[in-house]
Amino acid sequence: MNCSALIKISVAVWVLAGCSPEITKGFRKAGKTAVAAQDLYPFWTPQRTHLFTMKIDFREKHFSGLLLVKQTGDGYYRMVFNTHFGMGVFDFEFRRDTFLVHSCMEMLRKKRILNLLEKDFRTLFFLDVKPRGNTATVYYSGDASMEINRINGRYYLKNNTQKTLLKMEVPHGFYTGYFDFTGYNDRFPEMITIKHRGTGLQIALEKIHNTPDK
Repeated sequence: MNCSALIKISVAVWVLAGCSPEITKGFRKAGKTAVAAQDLYPFWTPQRTHLFTMKIDFREKHFSGLLLVKQTGDGYYRMVFNTHFGMGVFDFEFRRDTFLVHSCMEMLRKKRILNLLEKDFRTLFFLDVKPRGNTATVYYSGDASMEINRINGRYYLKNNTQKTLLKMEVPHGFYTGYFDFTGYNDRFPEMITIKHRGTGLQIALEKIHNTPDK
């Protein structure tokens, strides 16, 4: 088999694999319904400040430190990430229709990386979901409590009994994002992980308790 044929087969396998998101395995499609943002069990609360230990791995680079996330209004988030030695990694501001980079380490200040980080955090903050009236494709499994909603190409796996969001998947070929939320405490996940297997980008957040409300 020549190289050209091998490449074509590899691309075909990759495309076919992308047609069936990993998150839907074991689930069956069951029509569409209207879904409000609250039906996805978002865990961010207005006028709250959250502090996390944060780790970012990107290829051979590794950053770890503290991430401060402040939601000061509906659809407004400010997030600042500093290493444990006090070096600033980034300072981002999000609104529903804007993304501002107040500062960013040169190593991460590349358009492709910033676009990926913007998309990840927009997804994490539920900024691409309308407060109400979202049309969702619904998937069910044998477990009556488990349900997946697909909205705007994003997949949300939730436990309706515990009223918690467990996973999200954002298919985008090589840049597909996988989100996991575990260890819920007072309706907020203790651990949040985001992975892009194709790029090697991984983000891990661990909640620090006793952070101020303002």
